[in-house]
Amino acid sequence: MTKSRVQAKAVDTSKLRNFVVGHVIGLAVIFGAMSLRADEAITKTHGFNFFGELKYPADYKHLDYVNPDAPKGGEISIWTMGTFDSFNPYTRKGRAGALASAPFESLLEGTSDEVGTSYGLLAETLEYPEDQSWVIFHMRPEARFSDGTPVTAEDVAFTYELFLNEGLASYRAILGQIVTGVEILGPHRIKYSFADDASRRDAIPIVG
Repeated sequence: MTKSRVQAKAVDTSKLRNFVVGHVIGLAVIFGAMSLRADEAITKTHGFNFFGELKYPADYKHLDYVNPDAPKGGEISIWTMGTFDSFNPYTRKGRAGALASAPFESLLEGTSDEVGTSYGLLAETLEYPEDQSWVIFHMRPEARFSDGTPVTAEDVAFTYELFLNEGLASYRAILGQIVTGVEILGPHRIKYSFADDASRRDAIPIVG
């Protein structure tokens, strides 16, 4: 091989190397930008409102219509129409009494001074993508059952499966249409994935 051919080969190899390096860098920039956009599209919040902004900030102390200094104790009477034969609001037999679900807490809880709004109760925060195809709940580590044991993502998943398999037929039908999967991501993190045709207004509040 002559000296000129060796030089030509060296030049060609250098051009090829520059071409490959340039494309690798370009792909890295593209995928990095895609990843950044994906991260930016994830909403991380302390509450959910399909219609707009939340009224209360993440560090709110109490709802505007609640008196934090109200006297503790006493009795309250609330009237209702009809009869009941059970204090189990999830029973498949009989009729539950009014406010029978009051002792049970959920991941999210609505307010009386906003429309379509839910704030974290057992859940401290939640995150979801722009298309709301899934939601991840980050539960409060301090959440406890009445006996003092921690409430975990495993407990939430167990409750979901129990309602799905043994709960009210109407509840089972709704879940079957909306939820496509439940995944435990950690001791206090649980993810729900939704069907493509699930209502984006109702999906997150229903599983919350």
